[in-house]
Amino acid sequence: MLFYKENLVVLVTSLTYLLIYNASILLFFSTLFQFKTAPFKTLQSFSKFNTFNSASRIFIIVFFSMAGVPPFVGFFSKVLIFVLLTNSSYFVLFCFFFPIAFLGLYFYVQNIRFLNTSKPSTTSNQHNFYLKQSPLYYNVTIPVLFFLTFGMFFVDDLLLYVS
Repeated sequence: MLFYKENLVVLVTSLTYLLIYNASILLFFSTLFQFKTAPFKTLQSFSKFNTFNSASRIFIIVFFSMAGVPPFVGFFSKVLIFVLLTNSSYFVLFCFFFPIAFLGLYFYVQNIRFLNTSKPSTTSNQHNFYLKQSPLYYNVTIPVLFFLTFGMFFVDDLLLYVS
């Protein structure tokens, strides 16, 4: 019976991590697809964002959650995977995934830095980045943002219930 319980914890922890990461990706791409004009050909196209734009704030929350910054739920899912690897004595995988997590953190923080510090281009080809008024988008975005920001309480309760 103990063997089955450990497999259940592994399964729930892995599915929790995948759920959190997929929710972040869903929110990122649904926000990206809500623009009326989408001339995103390079990363430089994001320099036309205003820092105080709601889409920019959504991107920042999503990137922080995917990077695993501590107040967001992405941090707790990564910590749960690391604890699971340590308790299962898979130290080789732990030594492999730990540096990869920091490389991912660097990548996401650089994207956030680029969103906040890039100057708008001075070309005459300025595009309007206004979000469409889609009720389905707002019905999905608000709960997912709430989950990414305060989901640590839900994940903790779920794992207490399983164990």
